[in-house]
Amino acid sequence: MEIKEIYKSALEGGNIGEIVDQMAKYVEHSLVVTDKGFRVLAHSQSYPVTDPIWKEIVKKGFCSYEFVQAIKKLVPDYENIDNNEVFAVECSQSEEQKLVSALLYEGHLLGYLILLDNRKPVQSFQERVLPEFSEILVQVLKRSEGFHRLFGDVLETAVRELIETGDVKRAEERLLSSGFRFPRELYGMAFALQEPKDANMEFVMHAIREAYPGILCIEMNRQIFGVVVRLEPSQFHTIPSPLERMVERIGIGPVAENVSESYKGLKLAARTCEIAKQLRKEERVCSYKEVSIYDLLMSCKERDILLCNLHPGLEILKEYDLKNESELFETLHQFLENDCGIANAAQALFIHRNTLNYRLGKIRELTGIDYHNAQEKFMLLCGYRIWEILSSEEGSL
Repeated sequence: MEIKEIYKSALEGGNIGEIVDQMAKYVEHSLVVTDKGFRVLAHSQSYPVTDPIWKEIVKKGFCSYEFVQAIKKLVPDYENIDNNEVFAVECSQSEEQKLVSALLYEGHLLGYLILLDNRKPVQSFQERVLPEFSEILVQVLKRSEGFHRLFGDVLETAVRELIETGDVKRAEERLLSSGFRFPRELYGMAFALQEPKDANMEFVMHAIREAYPGILCIEMNRQIFGVVVRLEPSQFHTIPSPLERMVERIGIGPVAENVSESYKGLKLAARTCEIAKQLRKEERVCSYKEVSIYDLLMSCKERDILLCNLHPGLEILKEYDLKNESELFETLHQFLENDCGIANAAQALFIHRNTLNYRLGKIRELTGIDYHNAQEKFMLLCGYRIWEILSSEEGSL
């Protein structure tokens, strides 16, 4: 195997596995390629990994905590490394010496090429050729579909894999191996686009990053997810102006304190968008907390059960409103939503307090509703949500 054959294979479109195999034959040592977050992208088959620790690394798909820390100790600013010169890494767990060369693209770190000594001496020519191999691998990676993903950090890679596979344990191990400390508060977000098929995803994600500084943006299958450490109270209710024409809805999941909760938060953020769209909610930004009761009720597939739990007073009010062109149905709704507070409910309805008191008296007269009964108030609030769900399914009840 000559080096010019490796170049030829790379130019002719050989995949990364094939190229790494050819490189391993040339240096007669095992080779492993990782991204910048230490996820294994490829490893040699022609010279297979024999070290037990590294066999486990290849099997798991990401480097050990000890190896990552050894690199951080040797190169404290390792994510901003600006050359592909070879450096040696030794770990107490593995007896093999590792020679490492960075994969760089236009000054940005993409990952690492790692040579394992297979417990035999490494010759000088083998060490000299690694930077050249790194440059070839960058050209191979440039052609790959997921090339843009290589610019992400450890958290981005872990979150992306989490969304793709749902493997929480793997994501936890990956973050632990990199020394990543999970923030105390992390919110998962989902962005439902106005025109997902025609949208320029890079442009939209740039706008999202501008609107939410520090957000980690991930695009998958024409959907955009986000992970952000902190949200201002106003951001739970208002869509940022740069996104108004691009994003139809934003869903926000519950706050997460670990990987498992983060995964759940991303799923619930996406679910929030789905529920808000089905119910045709006017609010374009919703948190799962605001729609969770709808999600619970929607999980009931038996329509008759939902109808049985629809408070009879609501139908009475609807029929009365249709016959008399009144607004008792919405009056009761706003009264309950405002915790039976006269002042706030009147303000929400844009009516005088005396008008509200008159309407509440009429509602009591028609339905016999007891405003002081906690159970009845709960069933009424659930009833309004059931009414919304059934209306959204049928167009109208």
